[in-house]
Amino acid sequence: MEKGTKCRVISDDCGFFKPGEIVVVLETDNVPYCAKESVYSPEKQIVDYSLDEYGALCDCELEVIE
Repeated sequence: MEKGTKCRVISDDCGFFKPGEIVVVLETDNVPYCAKESVYSPEKQIVDYSLDEYGALCDCELEVIE
């Protein structure tokens, strides 16, 4: 998954995100950290987000929408 991709959460085995929630990928990886769309900023780095604003998701848990 490419950094900056907007996705819909299909599922989250860890229970952090809810199905249907929109997130933005923060890093290019197969299991990327994703931030909630409501707090995402392209100028921010992962360390700039609080722990309740981002989490890791597998590619298979995401549906690309943009």
